[in-house]
Amino acid sequence: MNLDLAKRPRATVASIVFVIILAGSAVWWGQQQAATSTKVERQLRARLAQWRALSGSQPAPVSAVAEALAVQVAKARRTVNSLRQLLGASGKDPVRQTTPPEQRADAFFAIARFMEEQRSAASRTGVPVPETETFSFSAHRNSGPADEHIALVHRQTLVVTRLLNLLWQTRPVSLIAVQRENPSAKVETGNKAITVSREGRPEDWFEWPSSRGLARDGIVDTLAFRIGFVGRTATLRGFLAGISAADVPLVVREVSVQPLGSNGQAPGGRRTLEDLFRDEPEPGEAAGESSNTVSIIPANDAEFSVTIEYLDLVGPMLARAAELEEEDGQ
Repeated sequence: MNLDLAKRPRATVASIVFVIILAGSAVWWGQQQAATSTKVERQLRARLAQWRALSGSQPAPVSAVAEALAVQVAKARRTVNSLRQLLGASGKDPVRQTTPPEQRADAFFAIARFMEEQRSAASRTGVPVPETETFSFSAHRNSGPADEHIALVHRQTLVVTRLLNLLWQTRPVSLIAVQRENPSAKVETGNKAITVSREGRPEDWFEWPSSRGLARDGIVDTLAFRIGFVGRTATLRGFLAGISAADVPLVVREVSVQPLGSNGQAPGGRRTLEDLFRDEPEPGEAAGESSNTVSIIPANDAEFSVTIEYLDLVGPMLARAAELEEEDGQ
């Protein structure tokens, strides 16, 4: 049947158009409702799956369990705080509170000043220290550390300062060695050439295996040091007592001792050019003495080597705070 709309009254044409629009709207609305219904049904199935998983979990997530877990968390935090206090840790760690130099030149002058102050402190207490002694910082005798290492090297100088000040107070016979971890092993630098050119003397460094270290990701960072000196048992006891009372968290990780050589010198001590060209006495024979000479009272000096770890409990907290701030900004 042909409908000639031109021959129909305007009211009839308008009614037909309205019915067509209404029917189209009804179809569109139905499709929208069907899509919404499908989406809601999927969400319902997901919620039901989550509910079944939670209802079957152990312990069940009820208010009583939540309260019990909160009590356990609070207890764990009290334990952690007490352990931190036993280690001497606080939010006022003077090593972390001291602002590091901003530029390499500033770091260079700070390290030079540190070496001069320690040589003077040793001289005041009568401990012989060569004018060329760098206390493990020979890599920075002529230039500052790489930009990426400035903060870490700065913390190393602060810790070594405390360790040496404690050692001078015990008045050892001599200082044998000061060693620290290579900053390149702790913080990578983008310029390998700069790192290689500043490695310093090999005896400045020692490697403390991570398997023996106290560092734990996100909990505590550490800096390891090794101090060698000649003294008596009382010297060692005084040094260890000073470490335990230090104002920063220090943990003694290893103590080794070995007797002095037949010439009365420390086997691990530094040798000068004069030593290299001196005729060494035969084992058991002191210089200028007969091989039949026996000491009535053997020397009780010995060479001690003490390995210490500085616990950086502030660094991980700052790193975590920075991560959270970055996450919030995204």
